[in-house]
Amino acid sequence: MVRARDLVRSSREKQKIEEEEKKKEEVEQQPVSPLQPAKARSAAPPLAKPAGDEKKDRVADLLDMEGILAEARNRVKEILQAAADEQPFDLTALAPQAKRLTAASREGNSLLRRMIRGKAEGDSGTSYIESLAAHMADLTVLPIRIGMELNYDDEELISLGQASLLHDIGWIRMPPELIGKEKLSDQEIEAVRKHPILGYEVLSEWEEKFPWMTKSVLQEHEREDGSGYPNGLKGQEIDEFAKIIGISDAYEDLIHGKGLPPYRALQQIMSMRNKQFSPRLVKALIQVLSVFPLESLVRLNTGEIGRVVEVSKLHPTRPTIKVLVDAQGKRVSEKRLINLEEEPMLYIADPALDEKDVL
Repeated sequence: MVRARDLVRSSREKQKIEEEEKKKEEVEQQPVSPLQPAKARSAAPPLAKPAGDEKKDRVADLLDMEGILAEARNRVKEILQAAADEQPFDLTALAPQAKRLTAASREGNSLLRRMIRGKAEGDSGTSYIESLAAHMADLTVLPIRIGMELNYDDEELISLGQASLLHDIGWIRMPPELIGKEKLSDQEIEAVRKHPILGYEVLSEWEEKFPWMTKSVLQEHEREDGSGYPNGLKGQEIDEFAKIIGISDAYEDLIHGKGLPPYRALQQIMSMRNKQFSPRLVKALIQVLSVFPLESLVRLNTGEIGRVVEVSKLHPTRPTIKVLVDAQGKRVSEKRLINLEEEPMLYIADPALDEKDVL
């Protein structure tokens, strides 16, 4: 069976050959300037920044991350709107977005925490297409991070990101009232199970150029044990890109759709290991989110309550906590960080607090 990663490599290799031939022709035709230096001057060492500027830099970085996410949402929204209006659209516009999301994901956990938190202020009241675009763009950070854990190279990560950015495009052909609906009738469930086929049909004209995207859209709801849809595929019949997007989508649905705390949601995914999801991908998901997942609300042995804001691969049970409630149960005015790696006497006593019960 041809895998999506193989399709990506084949497509990229062909593109590289064409680009190299084009560059050769340009070099041969370009006159050499006698003033062109043989070697670039070495750059001057960067000036040390004042300590007060470091906080400004962090804020600027966060704003840039939000900008990257906002741009991805807009590009996806444009494609969705065109598809809804049965107008032509250009999938090549997604490559720069996937590339920027991949680069941003290497810089830290800001986008991942944003995805886990869900809607930001001002997101409510958006249109059906805007909500769908936001869901697909926000989710894409998690498949990319899982791909990193699986040692995907940059080209594979970008291709995975492209596929994830449109993984639920089939919903554009579904009745808007079904999206996010909690209780579905048997007839509505049957209709929902057809959205991967509808998504495949929307992208079908691009299948020759982006075969891994159409395959991922069609298969992301298939499961290891054959319990998925639309075709009941099993194990190796399902492409790995689709499996990665599928486990990411399932986790996101548990925390946002079902309202489970991140820790409980991860426990539920772990209970599906060897059934719906492969152990390899469950392990990768745990490595990304850690034992106490990012954004989890936890209670320390001191009685203080805080949110997990950073995780440690070396010490997964010793994350960094932002304290929100003190030992007396009062909200703190000045939030402080506790790095449990540096506090041997402190530990997490309750890892699965519910947001609505605490804050």
